[in-house]
Amino acid sequence: MTEIPVLATLDETTDLPEEERLRLFVQQQQAIIGLLAEQNQALEKQVKQLTERISQLEEELRQKKKLSKKPQLKASKLNQGIESQQQSSKRPGSAHSSKKQGFVVNEERKIELEELPEGARFNGYREYDVL
Repeated sequence: MTEIPVLATLDETTDLPEEERLRLFVQQQQAIIGLLAEQNQALEKQVKQLTERISQLEEELRQKKKLSKKPQLKASKLNQGIESQQQSSKRPGSAHSSKKQGFVVNEERKIELEELPEGARFNGYREYDVL
């Protein structure tokens, strides 16, 4: 790695006016930032090369072991599915029309229970339509 040059410490420049010391400090910091940016670019390039090399070696290893190739996975569509489901509130297949729509009641009967089983409780009445 490259050494970061230190032009002068602030203690050594105490005989300079404060504005000059600050200007010198800013120049030092700009030089350091430039060097770090260069190092960062070099490291990013090196990481990219190494990841490519690793993938090549993994592929070569799979071929030697006679394993299947790495699967190509597609991006998840879960978020897209949520948006489309929110637009249509009905589930697929539920678009059928109701059979009760054209139903006309011809006769109404109340069925009474002859014998009530032991331990039975009353839970209310329910209406049923028999077609």
